[in-house]
Amino acid sequence: MSLYEKQLPVREERVQASNAFGGKTSDLLRQSRSGCLAKKSRSFGQTCNCQMGMSLTILATLPDTVIIFHGPVGCGSGTHGSEVYFRTGMTGRGMVPKPLIWASTNLDENDIIHGGEKKLEEAIKEADTLHRPAVIAVVVSCAPGIIGDDVDELVLRLQKVVSSKILLAHCEGFRTKIAATAYDVVLEL
Repeated sequence: MSLYEKQLPVREERVQASNAFGGKTSDLLRQSRSGCLAKKSRSFGQTCNCQMGMSLTILATLPDTVIIFHGPVGCGSGTHGSEVYFRTGMTGRGMVPKPLIWASTNLDENDIIHGGEKKLEEAIKEADTLHRPAVIAVVVSCAPGIIGDDVDELVLRLQKVVSSKILLAHCEGFRTKIAATAYDVVLEL
C-alpha cells in the first residue's frame, strides 16, 4: 500500500478519544477506567478547531514548500495567519524568512457537481512550474471528500511528471470530531 492510499484511522477509532462527555465527573472517571465512555458522543459541536487548520500549522513550518488547498477558497483563508509559523520555522532553522506561498483550487458550485480534480491538477502543475519548490503540500478539505474526488490517484499520477515532492494531507474534518487527528495526518507524511 502506498502512502497516498493509506487513510489513518481517526482518533475516535484508534485511541478511543473523546472531545465531550455528558455526565458527572464521577461517571467520567468510572467509565474511563473501564474503557467505555457511554456518554462521549454528542450530535452538535461548535467552536472546535478545524482539522485542516491544525494540519496547516505544521505544514506551514516546512521550508521551500507551496501549499495547495483543494476546496472552496474560504477553507484556505486562515492561511494568512499561518505566515508567522512559516517565518518562525525558517528563522529557527537559521534561514532567511520568505513569504509563505499558497494557492486554492477555489472549488465552486459547478465543481461540487462535476468534480474538482482538473483544478487540482492544474494547480499542482502551475505551482511546480512557477515556484519549483522542494515540496508541494496538497491539503484536502471537506468538499472534495464529500464529492469523492480521487485525489490519491491524481497525486500518484502527477508525482511522476512534476519535479517537486507532493505531500498529500487528507483533512476532511467531517470524518472526525477530534481535530487533533490533524497531527496524525501530517506526521504520517
